[in-house]
Amino acid sequence: RTTSWDIGVGNEAGGGTTANNTTVTIADGGRISAGRTFFLGAGAATGHLVTVTGANSVLEARTTNGWEPSIVLGGTGNTLRIEDQGQATSTGYGLVGGTSNQAFVEGGSWTASAIRTGGTDTLLSVSQNGSLYGGDVRIGDGGSGSTLNLTAGTVTSNGHFYVGSGSGTGAKVNVAGPGALLKANLYDIHVGYDGVGNTMTVSGGGTATSPRLTYVGETASATGNRLIVTGPGSLYRNGGNQPWAEFIYVGNATAGD
Repeated sequence: RTTSWDIGVGNEAGGGTTANNTTVTIADGGRISAGRTFFLGAGAATGHLVTVTGANSVLEARTTNGWEPSIVLGGTGNTLRIEDQGQATSTGYGLVGGTSNQAFVEGGSWTASAIRTGGTDTLLSVSQNGSLYGGDVRIGDGGSGSTLNLTAGTVTSNGHFYVGSGSGTGAKVNVAGPGALLKANLYDIHVGYDGVGNTMTVSGGGTATSPRLTYVGETASATGNRLIVTGPGSLYRNGGNQPWAEFIYVGNATAGD
């Protein structure tokens, strides 16, 4: 299916369904292409599932502005699964928001102008050699309790990587296992830019890298933020592209990180 406007599953945008527990599957090289935004859940919508599975199966959203939302999870308890070489692509940013919504990239790929999670208790999981790519990646961009679990695969931010940006609190990023690689390609990693109680943990041989600076608690409002590197073979590395860009700042503007 291709449309020049929005597509909604579990919301009223673009003529979407309003019943709960809807299932949409894109498989065997199928494609759903929204001309602007693909919505999965909004308002009171709950229990909806969209699965993209198999080689050449694609979920696509084609907004003309890279800073508009393209693939959006809202509502409560809705799930996006990108599996077994399936692909999600969006010219705008991807957002896992709402309450207790989940996105799983399991052997597939999700590429967007940026990737953001927010809302309450949202989850983004990358495993089975999955790939997540955004211009910026922001886990806990407002809201509370957002989590990124990376166990086998790659998460790439072509710009900055944030754990707890804006007023985000209690965000967690877990990079676990020898097949887990998180990298900021061009800029910095921020653990607690403005927010409180955000944590990045690298464990079990996982790797996280930044070519420039690392901040653990950056602004005056950022407190109680943590960077943890634990276990044999686990690596956190920054710096290298400029002589001045080789520092890790803990509590850059405040105490308590």
